[in-house]
Amino acid sequence: STYQVKRAADRVRVEGEVSGAHFSGEGHGAVEALVNAMQGGSVAAARVESFDEYSVGSGTTAAAMACVRVSCGEATAIGVALGEDTTSAAFQAVLTALGHLPAQPGSGTRARAGQPGACI
Repeated sequence: STYQVKRAADRVRVEGEVSGAHFSGEGHGAVEALVNAMQGGSVAAARVESFDEYSVGSGTTAAAMACVRVSCGEATAIGVALGEDTTSAAFQAVLTALGHLPAQPGSGTRARAGQPGACI
């Protein structure tokens, strides 16, 4: 996975690639921009309900742990990730949570990005 995060005024833009698929999105922060990027043109909107980040260690070389709860319709999913920095940990936690949401609200199948009506 590779990504770039850019800030312009009050908006953040994220662009990158995961498993060969390109994504880009905007939001008020990096996490919102990533969620918007992963949703593409889908109808049902995934929403971040809670987000926490922790330092694992001390100093400027400390790793980070991110925990996120995401919902779509009645479904909720949790993602937790460790990363070398706060952005990497946050993005991995969000991607993990989004990957555990159902393909469509109320269904038992996993999400596929870009599927009409999909959570992501």
